[in-house]
Amino acid sequence: MDVKIMFLNGQLDKKIYMEIPKGLLQEQINSKLVCKLEKALYGLKQSPCQCYQHLDFFFVFNHFHNSEANSNVYIKFEGKRLIIIIVYVDDSILLSNNVDLMEDTKKLLSKEFEMSNLRSFHFCLGMEILYDKELGILSINQQIYIEKKTFQRYNM
Repeated sequence: MDVKIMFLNGQLDKKIYMEIPKGLLQEQINSKLVCKLEKALYGLKQSPCQCYQHLDFFFVFNHFHNSEANSNVYIKFEGKRLIIIIVYVDDSILLSNNVDLMEDTKKLLSKEFEMSNLRSFHFCLGMEILYDKELGILSINQQIYIEKKTFQRYNM
């Protein structure tokens, strides 16, 4: 799933001012006016941290736990049902052993964030993901990533 306009979800915890964008108040562009930001913006150094704090609060509030191995991985158990959410900037991968829990989590995320559901994926973060539904086999392969990096490194 992809969070649309992710960086606009972060709340600023400090006062931040910016110059008025050209064209907004054309007649006053030479004055000393500035804008006080109410929310994070793309390009703002604080944006990634503020967005992550918002996301982290959301997950903790909804009974997810951070993985000890990686702070971008959130895990939730409901009896025998399990869901794992892997977050990378504004993208997330949802893995679950229960379709209903997966759908409920997607709805929960969509209430808080404007989301687009990319359905299944085949390539992510340099990994090719292959799933054979008939055999129930999920495999992850980094051949393309390794070949690309090898070719670049050795100018091939």
